[in-house]
Amino acid sequence: MGATASAKKAKKANINSNVGVQLLLLLEIWLRCNIWGLAMAITLLVVSRMEMAEIVRTVSWEKLHTWRGAWAITEVITKSMVMFSVAYVLVLIALRLVIPTPRRGVYKLAGGMTWKKRDLFFAGVLGILTKARYNPPFPGVFVPHVANIVPFRWLLSLQFGPKTKTSFFVDPQIMDPWGVTIGRNATIGYGATLSAHLHERDSVIIDPVEIEDDAVVGAETGVPAGTRIRRGALLEPYSALKPGLVLEEGELWGGRPARKIGMYRAGTSANSPVADTEQPTSPS
Repeated sequence: MGATASAKKAKKANINSNVGVQLLLLLEIWLRCNIWGLAMAITLLVVSRMEMAEIVRTVSWEKLHTWRGAWAITEVITKSMVMFSVAYVLVLIALRLVIPTPRRGVYKLAGGMTWKKRDLFFAGVLGILTKARYNPPFPGVFVPHVANIVPFRWLLSLQFGPKTKTSFFVDPQIMDPWGVTIGRNATIGYGATLSAHLHERDSVIIDPVEIEDDAVVGAETGVPAGTRIRRGALLEPYSALKPGLVLEEGELWGGRPARKIGMYRAGTSANSPVADTEQPTSPS
């Protein structure tokens, strides 16, 4: 009898999140279709009130056989793509306004979704917006560019995230921009992944990430929830931090898992002999 009760308890504790994930995927399809539709409707509305509309109305196959006609249509398409990208970013910002920011904490997955766990739902919806932001559909090929240009960078920083004073030529992989703060003149290497949540077997931890001014996060690194990288600190490429670590000002970290290996001096390479690296001591 006791063994049967223990088996039932173990089965209950074994959480299956497949249903929740599938429902979230269905919500994503609906939401992203509407984001695309709103941005496209705004673009068409603007184009219809500009001189470009006259070019579209008078186009013919005969005109496309000439360089002038082909270039005129190409110009209309290109400008429309830029307008769509701007409209797309503005729609994302507007939607972000109505979704609360998830609170820091540990959320148990057992027991299903309750009102106390609403922050998990908010995090899921924000995850959909994040995917829409970093993987925009056609014709939003200029969304990454628009998002890093003032004033759109300011608006995204205030409402969408990450909160940053740095523009990126190539966007880093920020899974939870709403929970990430990046200071001025910080460098985030290609392929670096920043996440303000940690999904464990039976719980989800939400803890913001903070990267201060002049910090350097190398390429292909992992920066998990709760990480604090202080001013001027450097994380070497291909390193992976453990959750909740603090890299103090000017420190040099590296490895998998990453550990402190010295102090970083500005203007030097991490592998330079000028860097104050800590040498392992041999046992006496």
